[in-house]
Amino acid sequence: DLKQFVNLPVTYGSTFKYGVIPVTPNTLLSRIAVGEEVIFRFKIRDKWDIEYMQLVLNSGLRSERLKVKPSNYNSGIIEMKYRFTKRGNYTVHFMVNKDVVVSYNIKVVRANTQIGTSI
Repeated sequence: DLKQFVNLPVTYGSTFKYGVIPVTPNTLLSRIAVGEEVIFRFKIRDKWDIEYMQLVLNSGLRSERLKVKPSNYNSGIIEMKYRFTKRGNYTVHFMVNKDVVVSYNIKVVRANTQIGTSI
């Protein structure tokens, strides 16, 4: 269904090049509370690519890079956790080498605000 397709994370041509399939989050847009942890999971084809993988978080003013470590890998799945400690809108990219593979938008709101996947 078209609505379900539109809500999926953005995947790029490099998704096929590197054999990466996004598992979670399973939507492009997520709305969470300050202090919540988001678990990013990706199924990968080749473990040898791990040293070239990273999660990049951009909030407009800041950018943070999290390198994938061998301990993030288990049975073909990369798992990375990130706790969002400040309010704002974040664009999160999973990258291999210098290629963006998958993108998400995360909106972080005050803890007492209604939470859900709609922005």
